Amino acid sequence: MCEPQAPASDGISQCTVTLQEGESIIRAQVTDPEGAAAIGEISIEVEATSAPTVQITSPTTTGLYYSDQLILFSANIQDTEDAPSDLTYTWESSLDGLLPANATANEDGMLEEYIYLSEGTHAVTLTVTDLSGKSTERSISLNVGGSNTSPDCSITAPENGSIFLVGESITFQATMADAEVSVDELQVMWKSDKDGDLGQGVVNSSGEVQFSTSSLSTNEHIIQFSVQDELESSCSDSIVITVEEEGTAPQLTLISPTDGDIVEYGDSVRFEATVLDNEDSPQD
Repeated sequence: MCEPQAPASDGISQCTVTLQEGESIIRAQVTDPEGAAAIGEISIEVEATSAPTVQITSPTTTGLYYSDQLILFSANIQDTEDAPSDLTYTWESSLDGLLPANATANEDGMLEEYIYLSEGTHAVTLTVTDLSGKSTERSISLNVGGSNTSPDCSITAPENGSIFLVGESITFQATMADAEVSVDELQVMWKSDKDGDLGQGVVNSSGEVQFSTSSLSTNEHIIQFSVQDELESSCSDSIVITVEEEGTAPQLTLISPTDGDIVEYGDSVRFEATVLDNEDSPQD
């Protein structure tokens, strides 16, 4: 297996080789200057090493990804003979080539790092190699969109400046849309600057949102409608409404004629009074 050579000064001789699978008898022969020789031997069995096992957990084929957002690349890598940290790997994209990966698998074999991908459809391949040189490949296909855009949203009812009585049911309506995801993947919330979070309401497939409440406090409220997508990009719209106490009766003061006045039959009599109301104008 190795060329004849003298041992080291301490009598140790070494020979490094790669053996084939199966049973082998290894012999060492030593010969002195006079030609006398001795032989030692051992019997060994060489077993084949296994290739690494690889499972990609992220990204996924059905995931939503954007070119301006980091993408999680994660996998579980294992090997029968070698520790996960001793395995080498590469991530490669059909569009972007070799990706800048430099993580180390933990003792459980989990490999995680964040990488950008360009816009387009990528075939991503993870190749893992063990210390014996055996490799395993796993591939997935994923679509990466352009830069993420914020949702659009607008309050359509009631009108800004509307007035309601305390305890009255108020219906709020709004519309929303997003260029990348469907409306059922958006998070919505109605809020009052005085009463806090009010609720989400009901969303239909067209992006129309309706929310009703009768519990707003007596106050002037800034009502905000906000929408957030899966990357926490958001939009909002707001209106001002007033919630008042139950209406009071008008105030009436008679000025003329005064109580007990006596007038001649046929004379013109002036009738005069003042009217006042907390909720309505005098002409109403």
